Amino acid sequence: MKKFNIVMFLGGIIALIPMIAQAQLNFSSKLPVHLDANHVEYFKKTGIVIAIGNVHIKQGAVNLYADKIIYNVVEQTVRAQGHVMWQMDQTIVHAQVMKYNLATKSGEAEDIKTIVPPWFCSAPIIRFKKNKIILKNARFTSCDYPQHYQHYHLTASSLEVVPGKSLVANNVVIYIGRVPVFYLPIFARNLRDWRVPFQFNTGSSAYLGQYVLLTTNYLFNPENYGSIYTDYFTNKGIGLGIREEVALNKYSTLSLYGYRVQEKDTGQVRWESHIEGRWALNSDLQGRIELFIPGDGLFSQEYAPVERDPSITSTERQYDISETLEQPNYTLGVLIQRQEEVLNPLLNPSVFTRSQESLPQINFDLFPQNLFGNNWLKYDFNASLDRQYTIANNFYTTQFSSQFGLSQSYMPTAQNTFYSRVALQDNYQNVSDVGTNDAGNTALLDLTATWNTNWSYLINTQFSYTYDKKLSHILSTDPPGGVTDNSLVESLQITASSSLRSVTSDSVNFLQFGNTLLDKFSYLNEQFFWTESTVVNFFTIADYSLVAKQLKDVNGVFTLTSPENMWQFKLAATYENPQVTTTGMDFTQGSPQLDITTNLEFVIFTNYRVSVSEDYDVEDAQFVDRTYSIYRDLHDWEAELDYSDYQGQGRTLMFKLDLKAFPGRPLTVSQNSVDQWEQLRSQNVSQITNSNASQFE
Repeated sequence: MKKFNIVMFLGGIIALIPMIAQAQLNFSSKLPVHLDANHVEYFKKTGIVIAIGNVHIKQGAVNLYADKIIYNVVEQTVRAQGHVMWQMDQTIVHAQVMKYNLATKSGEAEDIKTIVPPWFCSAPIIRFKKNKIILKNARFTSCDYPQHYQHYHLTASSLEVVPGKSLVANNVVIYIGRVPVFYLPIFARNLRDWRVPFQFNTGSSAYLGQYVLLTTNYLFNPENYGSIYTDYFTNKGIGLGIREEVALNKYSTLSLYGYRVQEKDTGQVRWESHIEGRWALNSDLQGRIELFIPGDGLFSQEYAPVERDPSITSTERQYDISETLEQPNYTLGVLIQRQEEVLNPLLNPSVFTRSQESLPQINFDLFPQNLFGNNWLKYDFNASLDRQYTIANNFYTTQFSSQFGLSQSYMPTAQNTFYSRVALQDNYQNVSDVGTNDAGNTALLDLTATWNTNWSYLINTQFSYTYDKKLSHILSTDPPGGVTDNSLVESLQITASSSLRSVTSDSVNFLQFGNTLLDKFSYLNEQFFWTESTVVNFFTIADYSLVAKQLKDVNGVFTLTSPENMWQFKLAATYENPQVTTTGMDFTQGSPQLDITTNLEFVIFTNYRVSVSEDYDVEDAQFVDRTYSIYRDLHDWEAELDYSDYQGQGRTLMFKLDLKAFPGRPLTVSQNSVDQWEQLRSQNVSQITNSNASQFE
């Protein structure tokens, strides 16, 4: 067969026939259309193109493959037959017959199967609309087993897919095997976000009793999505929550969170909320508003299991408004902040009292700039202004601080690096804090120096010295001479081989009271690492008192892993002697403690993993903590059962069921997958011959 390529611009055909090429200039299609096939027939009078054998039509992001395609040049309609595959981004639709309009991006097909990673979908009817497809009476699942062996599936009255962006289903029924178990009015997935659509946890606590937590994620579009929390507690009743993420525009976002439960035993309404808004006027100027509003001071403690994201919960109320200007050489920030806390959480858990307030706080930082040349002295500057209220003062103070510094980096040899910085700082406070005499103007001197030496490939040393001194406004409560810091930190690292390394470090506080220099040393810290292979791993960290000549504490972990990663054994030991201090022995403290923790994790069968952990207190001769876990890989799902018994916290049982991503496949479509799809499309096309095409001539 002879093969032709026809390229159509503006919906028309630029072919070897000049009059036809000119006639297509008025067509409305804006994107070029490329057609490729084994055999092509064009009928000038009717404007019909018939392509047979390995047919491929491409227009923008849309690719259409089939055994045979009838293309109406004037109407821009396509009728595809035999091994039809429509593809846009990662969304694939398979059918035997399909009608599609290249101009309007609309069409329909029957008895289709489609792939919307990680979902496999099927439906008796599919309709194409501009930039989205709609499946009626759809069936979808992430399990790639044959239909009769699938672990689960979902059905929906309608399923709307925006290729590469979102999937939204209405009137969803969830089936485990062939048994319907749950109904959802709406189910949404962000195809750019691989979060699980829902998660199920269970456990118990003394306050809540037995509880069941269900998290359902939803997505209206990539700029508007969130989660719904539906929980049940045997002691407290039903808890409901929602988290919403909204992109207001290209530069602004809004995050909302709220949770509420009306306790059935007390009748009290308990709640918490969080609001965060971010905006940017340009790439350099950004702002933020954030509100933490718990209903009472004990909610986050008593309802800790419901905290899906601890970063949006708080025990105190806080209100922040900030604006930041970022430039290559400096940053300027303004913050207005108010904090409220519960003073008597047991007696009055809902009464919040102002504890701190900044109206406003302004910070300016000038990054190091060249003073002389590119590699000589550099200068930097920072300043801070804060009008602050604290509950301890019960009044406002105005504080201003500024610092000007000079720094220098120097490399006398390739093995030695020296860095130093000296700075003058000025602090001002208009009113003294309660019980002090710290108002007025205070000048300070700050000095830092670091010397790093690579003696060889194996040995490295580092010394860091810090000296801070008040030059004015020295109070009776300050150290002698106004020196607030005078310390030296030293470390020695020895790398014996790629698998053996040790780090020894210590610090000297010259302000520490003592008769000898030895009294001014902190604990001698020793770290030792041995990584012989992926099978054996060991490290230990110890602190030693030079004055007491006793070991303060030591922590060691030994790990042994099978070469095939079928099992792992971990042994950890912790020893601590509270009687040992940097200045000697203090026998009024508690007795030494030695804890030994063992953890064994192993695989049984193909899809099960078991983990056992025991913590044994040698001093009291008893087990203090223990955890047991069973993990089951369910192909497209994963389940985990955890039991824990911690000293002082009681026993907890938790079950978690998660939907995994596309099992056995990457989250993006690889070139190998594309090649497989093309092979599937081209199956049996060799049966099409020239005689099949002659009927159209």
